[in-house]
Amino acid sequence: MSPAFENAIHIVGALDPVQAIPESVVQEVLATDERPLAYGLEFTGRPATKIHSSGDYVVKLRSEFRFSPADARRWIERMIEKERHYGVHHPAKTWFLILVHGQAQAVIANITPKMTPLHLLAGTDAHAPLLPQLRKLFAMYFRIAGGEGKHLDEGLSNFALTVGGELYYVDDDVYDWNDFVSLSNTLGVWIRQLDSLGPEDFVELGEFVRQSIIDNFRDPHWATVLAEQLRDLFTGTEDQRLKLQALIQALYPPRRSRIEPSFAAGGETPATQDAEEPPAPQARGGKIALLADVHANRPALEATLERLRSLGVSRGIVLGDVVGYGPHPKECIDLLRSTDFRVIKGNHDHAVAIGEAREGFSAMSRWVIDWTVARLDEPDRYWLGELPVYLRDDDWLAVHGAPQDKTFFNGYVYRLTYEENLDNIASRSIRVCFHGHTHIQGVYCRTGRQDQHCSDRRLSLDGIDYALVCPGAVGQPRGGRSGAEFAIYDPDLNEVEFFSIDYDLEETVRDLNRLQFPPQLATRLERGK
Repeated sequence: MSPAFENAIHIVGALDPVQAIPESVVQEVLATDERPLAYGLEFTGRPATKIHSSGDYVVKLRSEFRFSPADARRWIERMIEKERHYGVHHPAKTWFLILVHGQAQAVIANITPKMTPLHLLAGTDAHAPLLPQLRKLFAMYFRIAGGEGKHLDEGLSNFALTVGGELYYVDDDVYDWNDFVSLSNTLGVWIRQLDSLGPEDFVELGEFVRQSIIDNFRDPHWATVLAEQLRDLFTGTEDQRLKLQALIQALYPPRRSRIEPSFAAGGETPATQDAEEPPAPQARGGKIALLADVHANRPALEATLERLRSLGVSRGIVLGDVVGYGPHPKECIDLLRSTDFRVIKGNHDHAVAIGEAREGFSAMSRWVIDWTVARLDEPDRYWLGELPVYLRDDDWLAVHGAPQDKTFFNGYVYRLTYEENLDNIASRSIRVCFHGHTHIQGVYCRTGRQDQHCSDRRLSLDGIDYALVCPGAVGQPRGGRSGAEFAIYDPDLNEVEFFSIDYDLEETVRDLNRLQFPPQLATRLERGK
């Protein structure tokens, strides 16, 4: 170490003060040569990070920071407080600063016991030691994700083992949660690079990940979100494809019953189908009813189904939110289960299925969800929970929310987001996306470079490159007219026809008032907005 550093080291603190590493050890490690950083080597990291290592300890210099000594000390004190709170770093990790002679700025640094990073273990042929460490990694990872809304850097080089087999996080940084995006990418890297792990190992890993998500997020839907993000990952070999398929399948729960498709030829596997069993192709042709946002309004749903019968339409898609807002959840579930319609999951359906309304719901919505949960039996809530989050055919995609929303039923397609959503389906070669959630009838479409909103009662899709089609809302329209809204898609004529029909609104309002629902809900129905 340069003489300029002599006696310029100031220990600020350790995560566990009892295990603090003394200044004399820091001096010894800094006297060693700087270690190279590169992918695949023992140490990896940003170019600005400088590493010194002895046989027992590692010093990390954070040279990208340029603080005064007082500011550097305050920065380190905040880091120590956060790292103690997270509890993922080695307790002996000791932070210090170096005062450089003749300079007004301090160097921020830390020292930890030397450990074996997992990427070195992953490079061995024996996979047996790796799987238990990956389980430890995910236990730590999901504890932070579910409890703190943060994520650790998922790279194997950021996790390391002590001689005694304890696993710790060795990156200094913790990042804002990004809804599993970085994790799905990392899992893709593992599938392509961890040759020692076979499909059966990824089944075991996927089952552990699913349970960890449930334990820490209290919501199995996030396992579905992760599984569906994995479907888009690149695999270069048959072995990698089998690993990916095994992982996706393991992220879904064992099926107690199957929701068989009444139609949907080819295309992607719907989310509730077992990953290895895509739906069997069905005969094509015939009109398809598009219903959305029934919202527990039985008279509106009955009038809609009756009109469809009179029109000779027996196939249909319900674009989510069977329940919520309305007083007839059980009756609407029973009505739809008696049809051949495919039903996908909406955000209100999901909240009722898990028994809790979380972020994104108003106080009024939460009240209705709590009321609904108390009135549905377990089989009905299970049915809601088992609904797929999307349907995919060769010609179309059906979701509740927005095609660009990775959670499937929280994002909206409206005037501020339709261009990005058109970009999304164009990038995925999806010509038409049917969606609900907005409660507003109409089509956002793209022809060449021109985007526009169409509200024609009958719209031909000929000449339109990409379209976002919302049939309105059966049970709670918001376009300014009371009534039940739906649409019919004719794949043979390539057109969509929109409907708004009257129903016994007074009955629904009477039931809302009798059951003491928030009065705004009856007002919404009467005004149609």
